Amino acid sequence: QEFELEHLTLCARVWGEGKKQKVIALHGWLDNCASFNLLAPLMDAHVVALDMAGHGLSGHRRDMAPYNIWEDVVEIFAVANQLGWDSFTLVGHSRGAMVAVIAAGTCPERVEHLILLDGIWPEPKADADAPTQMAHSVRTMLSPNRKKPTLYATRNKAIQARMRSFWPINLHSATALAERGVIAQGEGYIWRADPKLQLPSAVKLSHGQLAAFVHHINAKILLVLADDGVVVKMPNLLPELDQYPKIEVARLPGKHHFHLEGQEQPIARLIKSFIQ
Repeated sequence: QEFELEHLTLCARVWGEGKKQKVIALHGWLDNCASFNLLAPLMDAHVVALDMAGHGLSGHRRDMAPYNIWEDVVEIFAVANQLGWDSFTLVGHSRGAMVAVIAAGTCPERVEHLILLDGIWPEPKADADAPTQMAHSVRTMLSPNRKKPTLYATRNKAIQARMRSFWPINLHSATALAERGVIAQGEGYIWRADPKLQLPSAVKLSHGQLAAFVHHINAKILLVLADDGVVVKMPNLLPELDQYPKIEVARLPGKHHFHLEGQEQPIARLIKSFIQ
């Protein structure tokens, strides 16, 4: 399915059309909607899993337009408007979870349930760091050495490279993501995600701003954490969650992409129980 927005086209994969529960699913950084291939069919819901801007088959932001997470928020609600959904559930993984938190805090009346898969909020920055962060973003955006897509000799080499990324994944997962993510170019293959996604954010939210968004959420919130996921890279996360008793937390075995690597059935059971 495609959604023509004013500035770009977003593509999506749909499961369970016509089901009562309405879900928009948001994948992680440099992934695409194939991230939900195993989980979405188990959710007993009408799931619209987006290729978010710059990812998968969706359009890229033009020229020097950045990929700050709040830019995705208006696109989520634009898609919901096209679907005719006044309210819905948001499911987000990793970066998609960060976007989902900001979205649910922005328009709390429209998000009924918020389900976060091994992700919750971006790393906060102190107010005093804002000029330095902005300068870092500007310098890298204007650099003549700005990152270009890596050219791989074969499709398999592109898939193998994805397996060794910041969040390592197995061959099955990388192959699933490659279906919408790898394209032929010249004498080789590239991952088609916009290279600007790898540039630093222009602005990062502070602790106080993030807390304000979370406190403004009306939806019930379920956070499902992988034992070998963000809790390992963010050791302060669990103590911080004590400040938010409204967030229901579940733990499951597995790595960051546990919803695509063997834990899809337990996650689906948690989601269905939580929504119902």
